[in-house]
Amino acid sequence: MSSLVKWYLVVSVAGAVHAVRRGRPARFAGLRFPGTPGAHALTIGTPLSAPPAMLIGLFVAARRQRGDVLKILSVLFVVGVAAEPDTLAALRHPSADPLSTGCTVLELVLPMAMLARLR
Repeated sequence: MSSLVKWYLVVSVAGAVHAVRRGRPARFAGLRFPGTPGAHALTIGTPLSAPPAMLIGLFVAARRQRGDVLKILSVLFVVGVAAEPDTLAALRHPSADPLSTGCTVLELVLPMAMLARLR
């Protein structure tokens, strides 16, 4: 399994924990979803983490060396982070919450690196 995949999994889990602790619910594309940040972390993901089903898919695809699936997931990860309103806030004010900024940047860079490696 690629170290990029391992790091993405670690960063996403850390992001989920941080989002839950900070009470930050998912707001994909500016939409508000019912439920708590804890419920989001276990279902649809948080502003700082991908949905668990996608993370499981990433793990399985990496173990089975399914480059085609890894490419699709990588694109979806980038789109998901880019569509989250908290991403812009984290990038505009990186020192306001350094852990959020770090997770946000890594959740953009790691999937792009996976795509570059899979070309």
